[in-house]
Amino acid sequence: MSDEDRKEKLCQVQARLEEIEELVRKSAELTGLPTDEDTEIADPDDVSKPLPNCSFEEGGLSFDFSKAADANAIGLPLFFHKNMQILQGSLPLPIFNKPWQQAASNNHTDYKKRDKEVEKYRGHPFPGEWSQSRFDWNKNFNTLVDTCRRVYKYYSFANTLEIHKKNVIKIFKDQRSWVVAFCYDLTIRKATFAVRNPSDKIPNPALEPTGLVNEIYYAARAQGDLNLDDNPYRKGGPKFGQNLYSDITSEPSPSHSNQSNATAGPSRSYNSGRNQPRTQGPYGNYKGKNFNPSYKRPDGNKPENFKGKGKEKM
Repeated sequence: MSDEDRKEKLCQVQARLEEIEELVRKSAELTGLPTDEDTEIADPDDVSKPLPNCSFEEGGLSFDFSKAADANAIGLPLFFHKNMQILQGSLPLPIFNKPWQQAASNNHTDYKKRDKEVEKYRGHPFPGEWSQSRFDWNKNFNTLVDTCRRVYKYYSFANTLEIHKKNVIKIFKDQRSWVVAFCYDLTIRKATFAVRNPSDKIPNPALEPTGLVNEIYYAARAQGDLNLDDNPYRKGGPKFGQNLYSDITSEPSPSHSNQSNATAGPSRSYNSGRNQPRTQGPYGNYKGKNFNPSYKRPDGNKPENFKGKGKEKM
């Protein structure tokens, strides 16, 4: 092939390529595809849509894509979350400790409740109320108030809790005993969150019951718990390990005892003794009125007057 033929053939190929490029461009315009080489063509199998930057509902849930997740909002375990929703049941103050909530979120326990079984907390063990120092109590109580207001939107109830806290501080200053003030707080909180009938309403923790402070004061005086700036029963305190209501000294185990007590109702144990091995004596298990421990059965065949287990015809 001569050079002129090659040049002519090359021109024909270039013209054909230009025609193909023009056809591709027109086809892209008709189908709405991008014509720029730098533009990434979307995968036809990708059905995702642009993320909305607003609040919306999807799948029965409400979303707000305009704000980032709060890394400090760990929250309560599901058991206590349900109690907080109705302000009823076990809600000890130590569960509002931020480090404990972090530990509880890292130690999830999946448990399926059996029929007719009382629901109880089975997650990460929590410390007892009397394990808190006055400083710990102040932090945990502030978290309780903030949780009621910010998470569960109980604004009025959070305000009454703040008034109750001021009452506790006033009692501490007047009585000069943190034990008296803390016992008052513990009594009010337990009465406020007590299990109640559906028709009953949540009481006001800001109101002081008549005579309660005097009753607690006399009990604390009997225990020698006056003129104390902090909780003597906390770990490291002078009365750590001592029973608050008696002079008995024992090793406390707040984690296990409080975990078993954090229930939604009374519980009974039906398995005690069920797994105990039964002792089999040389005469079976018969212990009736005709039982003779000195009796020895003769070897060989049964006697003619033998009628059954433990019974013989006289």
